[in-house]
Amino acid sequence: MESRGPALRVSDAEREAAISALREHFFAGRLDVEEFTERVDEAYAARTRADLEAAGRELPATSDVARRQRRPWLLPGNTSFAVRFYTDEPPERAIDDVLGAVFARLAGSGYEPRKDEPAKRIFVRDERPTWTIVVAVLLFPLGLLALTYRARSQVVVGAAADDSGVTAVDIYGTGPIAVRRAVRDYAVAAG
Repeated sequence: MESRGPALRVSDAEREAAISALREHFFAGRLDVEEFTERVDEAYAARTRADLEAAGRELPATSDVARRQRRPWLLPGNTSFAVRFYTDEPPERAIDDVLGAVFARLAGSGYEPRKDEPAKRIFVRDERPTWTIVVAVLLFPLGLLALTYRARSQVVVGAAADDSGVTAVDIYGTGPIAVRRAVRDYAVAAG
């Protein structure tokens, strides 16, 4: 294969490979949800090899990363997830369809909309974990400081159309089993 210089333009396949690598780094815990979102946006916007490499800055090469065994999707607790599927609908319509199917689970789990753009929606949940109450009771009065801790979870629904009119829909973030199950069920039905 020929060597690709930094000024050469990248293909859609190269962008998809870079996003797949970012997804693996997200699952490995090297990226939080916000940084994963920023880097995926950078990868989609990349025109040259240098732009694409910038999205993967400070991360080990995927050939150096041993793919760890991921926890199954449907274990209880807050777990990271990422799903991609393709549709012929325009991005705005695709996002509305996803939200029609999973919004009840998001709202029921305490997620609130934080960012509302035509092709991207972000939902955030702030909660006090149960362990903070246990620590506050067992280590009273110093344990009361544990009550100041809030855990934040985020779910992002984004869509982007390519030149052929096919829309890639990405749903990713950290969520409880009810949200992950609703997302999985929708992606299976859509795919």
